[in-house]
Amino acid sequence: GLPLEHTMGHQLTSLIGGSRWEVLSLGVPAYNTIDEVTFLEERGLKYEPDLVVLMYHPNDAGVPAPSELGDAATTERILTDYYEGKAPADERARVETFLRDQRQPLAPAWNAPDLPARDRGYWFHHTLPLYWSKVQAALDHLAALGHEHHFAVTVAILPELDRPWDHHPFVPLYAKVHDEMQRHGFDVIDLYPLFRRYPNADLMLWGYDGHTSAYAN
Repeated sequence: GLPLEHTMGHQLTSLIGGSRWEVLSLGVPAYNTIDEVTFLEERGLKYEPDLVVLMYHPNDAGVPAPSELGDAATTERILTDYYEGKAPADERARVETFLRDQRQPLAPAWNAPDLPARDRGYWFHHTLPLYWSKVQAALDHLAALGHEHHFAVTVAILPELDRPWDHHPFVPLYAKVHDEMQRHGFDVIDLYPLFRRYPNADLMLWGYDGHTSAYAN
């Protein structure tokens, strides 16, 4: 939704100049971390990058994962119903058995009653090993690619822009992501402390869409 010159890649190019560095944008809408690493390996390595910048948003842990609860879509639905308090008794018992096997609390502190459904999804994708282990495996692979192909990795954590800063629910989530990225040896830029200085509407596309505006970029 932005003119090309207002996108992140073009603004970065204008800042660093094109004589020494070439900036290539490999971003694809709705890709999760696994998709992004796969895309880099299949399409990006031919450009012999010196530095790979991974933009990480809370929805990037939204990876499909089947489980003993069912296929990926069924598992997602059942877990969503459970955390929203809508699961019938028999289904709830199945989820509780699953959570115990995953060594997860049955009533996690993050699951506040007024938490929107999308935010619940962000949280259980980052806390349940069913999902988070897949993200970790993708990061392991990214680190291995970096060693093999001699590029550095910087991760920029992009906060959820359409959640007001005054009661923003994801600060512990960003900290978890930060620690995981550092564990892999990646440089990390957490944009939350910077962005929270500015009104949400100034950072959002068209003032209301959760994607970054030209100003945020």
